[in-house]
Amino acid sequence: MHMNYVKEEDGWIFGECSECNMIMKFRKNTLRYEAKMGTYFFEEDVQCFCGAVHKFIAYAPIEKKENNIAGLNYSTPARNVPHCPTCGSENVTKISLGSKAVGGAMFGIFSSNIRKSYKCNNCGYKW
Repeated sequence: MHMNYVKEEDGWIFGECSECNMIMKFRKNTLRYEAKMGTYFFEEDVQCFCGAVHKFIAYAPIEKKENNIAGLNYSTPARNVPHCPTCGSENVTKISLGSKAVGGAMFGIFSSNIRKSYKCNNCGYKW
């Protein structure tokens, strides 16, 4: 069984379960892409919440290779943007040194900011 391709965004591939229509996302660099078929293959089978087992994401747009000098393929480097390990959002802020100092002065080692570097603005998780 397969998933249907939905979109690609910021290094993620979105696939829709062909049984329950639930959309799931996968890191693009963990999938094997077959250009001739326009298909992304999983390293291991993926089971949806409805119980359907999927082996690949089908119907992805076929990437066209551009003709360039000496056959070299230049691409833009991937963005190195921190994202929340809990919800995957890139809407994060760095916890300032001043905030850590104030929290440390008020609560000592029990401050929630003193050992953390980032805070997610979506779910509030700190890491």
